[in-house]
Amino acid sequence: MSRYKINIMEHQYYINTDRDPAWVKMLQERLNGQIDEIREGCPNLSAFDTFALLTMNLMDCLLYTSDAADDLIGV
Repeated sequence: MSRYKINIMEHQYYINTDRDPAWVKMLQERLNGQIDEIREGCPNLSAFDTFALLTMNLMDCLLYTSDAADDLIGV
């Protein structure tokens, strides 16, 4: 397991994972990109509200993808 330093909304975090460093970097970039999109539309949001909206967006994508996979396998 490796430890990586990532930056999210100008805050540093350390994570431990078996994932490839390129994967961790891609996740960090995509996460920050989605945060930037939310903040462009609502620049006065607090960090908490930004993360709440981000979480809702990610849950929506996760559940939509899960439902689509279930439909493909006929569950």
